[in-house]
This record gives sequence, C-alpha cells and structure tokens, in this order.
Amino acid sequence: GGKLFKDVDKSNICWMSHTDQIDKLPEGFTITAATHDCPVAAMENVDKKLYALQFHPEVEHTVQGYKIILCLAILLQTPS
Repeated sequence: GGKLFKDVDKSNICWMSHTDQIDKLPEGFTITAATHDCPVAAMENVDKKLYALQFHPEVEHTVQGYKIILCLAILLQTPS
C-alpha cells in the first residue's frame, strides 16, 4: 500500500543490497511495504510528504521501480 505504490503490483520483485532494518517506526509514519526478512521495506508520512525505501527502485532488478519513481515525482510536485 501507500502512495508510492499506487500503480505497482502488490507482490513485486525489488533489489535490496543490504540487511539494514528499522527497529522502531518514527512517529507519524506507516509501513507501506514489507518482506519476509524486512518488516519495514518502505514507510511514509503523508502529512510531511516523507517517503522511505529500504530497496533500490532505480535499478533494473526492481521490476516496477520506474512506477515508484514516477509516483514520487508526482507526489512531490502536488501541493499539500
């Protein structure tokens, strides 16, 4: 879910090159993507227009990464 994943399939292939994890969700954020090994693969704070990913949408190994980047560009251009 979440605004970055508006046009992205619910199940997707993404490239994660590390094993960093978020232990505690920051105040105001919601989890928008997770994997078996990474409980917070993406999160967002819509009110503050803050979006975070634990994977690389810009690489070809992330199958629908271009859609995520496009959504981000649109979200950042849209007035609050």
